[in-house]
Amino acid sequence: MIDALRAVIRTLPEPAVVVSGEGAVLVANPALAKLLDRPAAELESTQFGGYVDAEPARFAGYLRACVRSSDPTPGRLLVRTRDGQVVDLRCTGAAVRGRAAAGPPAVLIRLEPAEQAGSVFAELNTRMTELAAGYTALEAEKLQLEFRVASRTAALRARTTQLEESEARTRAIVEAAADGIVTLSDEGLVESFNGAAARMFGYPSHDAVGMPISTLFPALHTPARSDRQFGDRFGRDGRGDDYRELAAQRRDGENFPVELALSEVKLADRVIYSGIIRDITARRLAAQQVDALTKQLMDASRRAGMAEIATGVLHNVGNVLNSVNVSTGVLTDGIRKSKVSSLAKVVELLDTHADEIGTFLTEDDAGRRIPSYLADLAKHLEAEKARLLGELQSLTASVDHIKAIVTLQHSYVGTMGVSELISVQAVMDDALRINSAALDRHVITVVKEYDDLAPIMVDRHRLLQILVNLVRNAKHAIADHEMDPRVLTLSVAKGEQATIRIAVADTGVGIPADIMDKIFAHGFTTRPDGHGFGLHHSANAATEMAGSLTAHSDGLGTGATFTLVLPATTDEAGS
Repeated sequence: MIDALRAVIRTLPEPAVVVSGEGAVLVANPALAKLLDRPAAELESTQFGGYVDAEPARFAGYLRACVRSSDPTPGRLLVRTRDGQVVDLRCTGAAVRGRAAAGPPAVLIRLEPAEQAGSVFAELNTRMTELAAGYTALEAEKLQLEFRVASRTAALRARTTQLEESEARTRAIVEAAADGIVTLSDEGLVESFNGAAARMFGYPSHDAVGMPISTLFPALHTPARSDRQFGDRFGRDGRGDDYRELAAQRRDGENFPVELALSEVKLADRVIYSGIIRDITARRLAAQQVDALTKQLMDASRRAGMAEIATGVLHNVGNVLNSVNVSTGVLTDGIRKSKVSSLAKVVELLDTHADEIGTFLTEDDAGRRIPSYLADLAKHLEAEKARLLGELQSLTASVDHIKAIVTLQHSYVGTMGVSELISVQAVMDDALRINSAALDRHVITVVKEYDDLAPIMVDRHRLLQILVNLVRNAKHAIADHEMDPRVLTLSVAKGEQATIRIAVADTGVGIPADIMDKIFAHGFTTRPDGHGFGLHHSANAATEMAGSLTAHSDGLGTGATFTLVLPATTDEAGS
């Protein structure tokens, strides 16, 4: 290629030079040698930028522009001759690359006085054509086509790479989603099926494509009618996203409950639907367990004929059920406000520009924002997943506590509950967590003063019942006071004579001296909606654990402190 270029530019009357991408002179014609007053052979061993009266970075930038462009690139250079004279020249440069070359292209620069600028590369192409008979047809054709083909090929490769990367990111996000994600045609046929959906239903993704939606959701099956679209059969009313719970069917025939969030996506020539499927089996089981445990509690209470125990246990169940309701509400609200349906909008954009997806993703402002938007959406969905998992863990802990309360009722008939080696501080934190929603709602500051104490042998669930009641009562006292500071202080410290002292102190309304000796009596309460079982039941539970529960207050408006003292037994023999 260099020999062919040398032969071509040698015939040009105007100065011309071929340089590498770094500016090294590869070929210089006699006109340039004459202009610079240097032999052509000497020029071909130097950097052309050394003869240009300009910043090196500026000349390097011009070379990069020539390499990137598919058309000849005009410019202007001030060239310094051997005697120091500066000549103002107009230049036109273009990249040339050998057909088998793997490296960067060279740059052909044509120079002429500024006042004689014209169609440089038209003349060059004419001369190349005239000289083609004297050289191989392959080289002549290459020189004529190189200016456009090289840059167009590079641009196509770059766009293809960007498109592949964008598609890979989109697939990764959809496949990493914890929920099943499907898209449906307006006829109710599956068009895409992500990995979570495949695991949920037991169908490989490629088998699910083309499947009627009624195979996954039998309730959506209706006789085929050409005038009824899938959206009509689903019963949509034009409200946008549609959430509902319904039965789904796995490949093996097993039915399970799901929540389906369906979004309509209107494309240029048709309508599709994006569905987010969430398995709610665990949520249903939790609700069923709560119902079953509540029924067991009532039946056991009637059989035992122990009204006082039953009312105390029911009071504790009610406390925990409040937390269950709060957690369920948070989960429902989180699912309803989930940003996962935003993927439908991305699908709509991509489908709208399907015929020009590469150009759209690389040149359109909206298209270029899609990858970063999907990355941000993935982070948001991951945070949403962590938040909802936290609520599910809280819900599970509450259900476990309800189970323990029901089991505890039977222990009142004769034997005590099972003691185990536990951290009192951890149980205190559990009681706080069960009441956390109410404390946050009333903007109550919690202060913990925990000594570093060893675990003790104690009945975990009885202790938790007592602490839940004390924290709940403190919350009511602070809320009724309606004055700052609104502080709840929890302390765990070493007591006298091998005991542990657990205190719950509040800055609430306080306790008048004339009712201090009544607050642990069965049925006594100062609240209009209270029933007087909580403190009575807590005091009895403390006694059964060989401990005591006491209260102290300096009167109305001074707050109150409830103190639970338990034996600091650290082994089963001592227990």
